[in-house]
Amino acid sequence: MGEAAVEFGALKWIGRGIRGVVRAIVD
Repeated sequence: MGEAAVEFGALKWIGRGIRGVVRAIVD
C-alpha cells in the first residue's frame, strides 16, 4: 500500500501542475 500511496500522491501533484499551467494559459 505504501508504494500505491506514493504513486497516487505523485498523480495528485502532477494534476495540480497541469491545472496550474492551464490556469496560466487561460488567464
